Amino acid sequence: MDTILKSIISLRAMLEGMEASVGLSELSEKQKSLYLAGEACRSEGNIVTTANLISHPFTLSMSRPTFFRTMKSLEERGLFVNSGRKKTGEFILKPIS
Repeated sequence: MDTILKSIISLRAMLEGMEASVGLSELSEKQKSLYLAGEACRSEGNIVTTANLISHPFTLSMSRPTFFRTMKSLEERGLFVNSGRKKTGEFILKPIS
């Protein structure tokens, strides 16, 4: 087997272990991408905006309907909570428990 493929397999196994250790393994791939985009672009107070999330490289390949369905599913899990400062588009990112 090609050395690069062996490295990819090792990296993927390590990544899956890391995801499991922080609770990400409970999420679908799209949910993981959106949650990690939130972690990457959150500001003070763990605030994230829809505009920042939708333009993040982890979510660029998602269609708008998929993005918003995924966002809703993460809201239902309590991982994104409306900030209350704006009517829409601003959320507080919560830790995975």
